[in-house]
Parts: sequence; C-alpha cells; structure tokens
Amino acid sequence: MLPCQSKCSHYFEGCHKSCARWELMCKANQISQKRKKAYLAYHNERCGDIIRRCYQTVAYLPHR
Repeated sequence: MLPCQSKCSHYFEGCHKSCARWELMCKANQISQKRKKAYLAYHNERCGDIIRRCYQTVAYLPHR
C-alpha cells in the first residue's frame, strides 16, 4: 500500500508513477536517508576513535 493512497483524493491505480506530490515525497525521503547515513557515519567514526584511544591508554598486561 502506498502511503499517499489513503490521504490523496486524486488517487487511482498507478498514479504514483506520474504524481508530482509522490516525487516530492520520494525526494524528501532520499534527502532524509542521506542525512541519517551521514549522521551515523560521522558519529560512528567519532565513537570508534574514542574507543580506540581508551584501549591505547589501558596498560598491557601479558597473560601469565
């Protein structure tokens, strides 16, 4: 089921292929997904760096 199907008064089968509102909604979703991926990539790198630094400060004790 398309998300606009229940809200759009002009809905008919297959209309999303030429609907301007549908295209805008898809573009908005793509932009949102790109922002989320960039956010997660940035913070994943920062957290990974902090974890690596923490491991470097821990004294190495050889297993006896």
